[in-house]
Parts: sequence; C-alpha cells; structure tokens
Amino acid sequence: RHHEGYPAALGDLVDQPATLFCRGRVELLAALGDEPAVTVVGTRDATPYAVDVAHDIGRGLAVSGITTISGMALGVDGAAHRGALGGRGATIAVLAGGPDYAYPRRHADLHRQIVGQGLVVSELPPGQRPYRWSFPARNRLMAALAAMTVVVEAGERSGTLITADFAQD
Repeated sequence: RHHEGYPAALGDLVDQPATLFCRGRVELLAALGDEPAVTVVGTRDATPYAVDVAHDIGRGLAVSGITTISGMALGVDGAAHRGALGGRGATIAVLAGGPDYAYPRRHADLHRQIVGQGLVVSELPPGQRPYRWSFPARNRLMAALAAMTVVVEAGERSGTLITADFAQD
C-alpha cells in the first residue's frame, strides 16, 4: 500500500487491501491515476445481445485509449476483456483468486492473453483458489479502480449490482 505504484483510487476504500498481487503489465496500475479507466460488468448468463454490447464497449474503450477493467467471469466480463484485447488496448482483470489462478477454467486462454497484453490483479496470493466471499470483495476493487462503472446486463439480485453499489459509494 505504500509503494508508488499502488493505485491511489483504492485509498477511498475503508478496507483497502494492504497488498496487490499482479501478473502482466504492472505499470497499468500506476497509470490509473493519470489515465482513464472504465469498469464493465454484467451477468455470467448473458444474452447474446449483452455479450455483443460488452465486446463493443471494451473494443471502443480500447481504441479510445481507455483501460477496461472487469472480473474475467463468463458472459459480460469475458466479452469486455476480449473486446479490449481485440482493440489492442489495455485491460485489467481483477480476480477473486490468486493472479495465477484462471477462474473460470474455460478462460485459461483469456487469462494468458490478459497477462501478455494487460494486467491481472488480486488481493489474494498466487496459487489461491477463489472463496465464496472473494467475489464480492473483488467487485469492490473493480469499482474503486475506475472512474466509471458500466452495467451491461444484470439480474435483480446479483454480484453485478453489488459492484454497482460499490461504484455508487
């Protein structure tokens, strides 16, 4: 937390993590204070329309020089990351497990791409599997790291709306 690369935006959190574990382009974290970033979130069980919208948002942000932040989950999150990667822009995946633990496993290739072109961040150490509580904890980080949070599609009671509440706070 006392390193110059620690994102100042996390200082707004009451329970800011003492340490962040990262894989990839760590300089993206330090740049968040100077460069714009948008968190894009939505349901894992997304409609095809929502997947297309999330992909287009990620791509549009990327070509505009804006970093896309999401949680690498199925559905909207993965589509937003893929759009950013396709637009050759920066993307940051905030994980509920360690930064080396691709979850869900179906996103192992996406995880590798993000590590190569962007950044994977977690407050849990390498090798750590996600816990049930670590998903809402991850959501607070996603909301805090960006100046704006975009909800593409969400259920009435969902982690997506938890992220929106954190962003509003």
